[in-house]
Amino acid sequence: QYFAANLHRAQLEYLMEAMRLPAVSMAIIPMNADRHGVRARESFVIDTFTDTAVEARIELLSGLLTLTHPEDVALYRRAWDDLVALAVVGDDARALIRAALALD
Repeated sequence: QYFAANLHRAQLEYLMEAMRLPAVSMAIIPMNADRHGVRARESFVIDTFTDTAVEARIELLSGLLTLTHPEDVALYRRAWDDLVALAVVGDDARALIRAALALD
């Protein structure tokens, strides 16, 4: 644990509030999700600027890597799809947060 429990609690409570907003969509990957075939990956973002301008930006320890070749971006789209398939949303996501708050 890197930060004090009260900071973790405040973050979780904030997430619960944010999930009530109509423009917010949140998905959480449960700790007990079957990750067979889904390896841990670095932090990444996929940006779509136009139908033909898409990039994947990957945060590395040494800097930011930007990929623009369609084959490279496709790898990260598949990685995203794999992660989304593991995630829970809505009431199931709120239940995970409530359970984490109960541990405190």
